Amino acid sequence: MKVVYKGKNEKVNDCVEFINDLFEADFFLKSVADKDSFTHTEYEPRKVAALMKDDENETVVKLYKSFNPWTRANAHVSPKFENTLFLNTRKLWRNREDIINTIVHECVHVVDFSENGIIDFGHGDNYSKGKENSAPYWIGELAKKIYLDSLESEIEIESHEIDENLIVD
Repeated sequence: MKVVYKGKNEKVNDCVEFINDLFEADFFLKSVADKDSFTHTEYEPRKVAALMKDDENETVVKLYKSFNPWTRANAHVSPKFENTLFLNTRKLWRNREDIINTIVHECVHVVDFSENGIIDFGHGDNYSKGKENSAPYWIGELAKKIYLDSLESEIEIESHEIDENLIVD
């Protein structure tokens, strides 16, 4: 899997760069494959991970502005537009980890569609409640957690010794 974005939005560029590095990391797909099961599908996690690993298509991210300013839709994909992910510009105010979650979530749908043109490991309707163990939601959340962990590991905290003689009561 590879994600391509040719636009100028720095936040989207950063997210896509992180996602492509993540998709190349063996531990990511191993984490997917090692999950016990997903809800809303009969596909086993190792099958989903194998489809993601074997997918040689590039998923193109295109920005769009939803007609409805109050829509809940962060992004969408459609079998009509193969290997294309439409990211809602009205939702780009969100932080990077949430945008990474959304893009990875939608990439899972793209892989699903490319398997046979139908949804085999989706999540039913578009309400997120109770869907956290479906393949798109769980894998998107995994990407988000890895991103947040990567931020914590990059933080360097300097330690300084304090001379107790200099402390004033």
